[in-house]
Amino acid sequence: MSRIVRNISAVGAAFVSNTLLTFLQIKLLTRHLPQSELGEYFATAAIGAIVSVLAQVGLPAVVLRFTAKYDALDQPGRIRRLLALGWGLTLALSALLLLLEAWVAPRLLARLYDEPPAASNL
Repeated sequence: MSRIVRNISAVGAAFVSNTLLTFLQIKLLTRHLPQSELGEYFATAAIGAIVSVLAQVGLPAVVLRFTAKYDALDQPGRIRRLLALGWGLTLALSALLLLLEAWVAPRLLARLYDEPPAASNL
């Protein structure tokens, strides 16, 4: 039971520290960036969050589950193939989503702004 308690404590500590660091980051950004640059930062962060979620498509959970299974079955070759598949799919989907974003962004920004934001601000 102590192993479960240790794991829950580690996840809880990670959650609390992540929440505190996120709060500190937002506090520093809102204090030191002008409103227009802050809006661009959060828009970019939101797009990045969407892309990262779509790029992963649940692969970390699948890799973690089957890595433990194949480790218990003593099949390291299957673990290597699984990791290669996970990395390959993640990289391919990330590239596809970034290309899609690069294609859609100029058309979308032209509809949202009279003068699109400078690339140096993103």
